Amino acid sequence: MRQLDGRVLDLATLHGRVVVLNFWATWCPPCRDELPMLDRFAQGFRSRGVTVVGVSIDDTRDREEVMRVAEKLTYPIGLQAEASADGFGVPGALPMTYVIDGDGVVRARFAPRRSGLKETDLASCVEPLLVQAPKRDDPASSQ
Repeated sequence: MRQLDGRVLDLATLHGRVVVLNFWATWCPPCRDELPMLDRFAQGFRSRGVTVVGVSIDDTRDREEVMRVAEKLTYPIGLQAEASADGFGVPGALPMTYVIDGDGVVRARFAPRRSGLKETDLASCVEPLLVQAPKRDDPASSQ
């Protein structure tokens, strides 16, 4: 995936880390509501072997708006339109968040819900995976 800053992030380089993969869009209010929580989660769990990655499904012509929304976020963000095949495809609903263990296995999928994704929900899913995951440097954090 090409990040908004132009650098390439290959999810394969995150092998051994737990990955929280969030699909969102600028035109999706629930998506935008979750972004600050995901950023707090990314900052709090980065040193524990977790990488949060955001994938905007906005069109490439909306890149500037995506960049404006993402400018305060500390985790890598890219446009799905600029990603190579990721195996996930375009989600049927937004926001959609996947939790992937250190071996690359999807362990949870958080579909949209009225209450939104809560940090406690994400933590309760990720915590058990950290026992299994070796702590590795986060190649995505060298932004």
